[in-house]
Amino acid sequence: MSGLDVSVRGQLLNLMTVLQVRFDLTYLFVSYYLGVVEHLADRVAVIYLGHVVELGEVPDVYGRPLHPYTEALPSAIPTPDPDVRPQRIVLQGSVSPANPSPGCPFQTRCPYVQERCRHEPPPLRASAPGHLIACHRGAELHLAGVESSPAGSGKEQGRLQSIGPLAQNPPLMPERSLNQNE
Repeated sequence: MSGLDVSVRGQLLNLMTVLQVRFDLTYLFVSYYLGVVEHLADRVAVIYLGHVVELGEVPDVYGRPLHPYTEALPSAIPTPDPDVRPQRIVLQGSVSPANPSPGCPFQTRCPYVQERCRHEPPPLRASAPGHLIACHRGAELHLAGVESSPAGSGKEQGRLQSIGPLAQNPPLMPERSLNQNE
């Protein structure tokens, strides 16, 4: 998707959403574009160095992140309004994917790291129904989230409203004449 023109990308995402709703499809969609993930997904897995660190419904993960990496992700998104200056979370520390540290994969960059994190990998466990986290301190941290848009709420009606009149009866192929004389 990253190599596509913005308008083509939008059309493709809208078509994917229409097909998803119309045919009750499930996608496994991997992306760094959080807005696209929010638009297309019902559930999201946040992955750091190949490890799932948080998994849940889009509004829960975006609005109430439980892992420090998930909290930092939205602050890296540029804002189109030059008057709005969101607070950035700049992660410190170094990362060596080829030579990972023992313990939590995020421990070299985590602002909340404790000694336990350096030696014991956290298991992916339920913190709430349908919301999984791999963080020893997830239950005690109060992390900031972002408000999910109606289109990203996972509700079919919000999706249909966000993609316009084609949603109720979309053409599966562009309409064009097969008659070469026209």
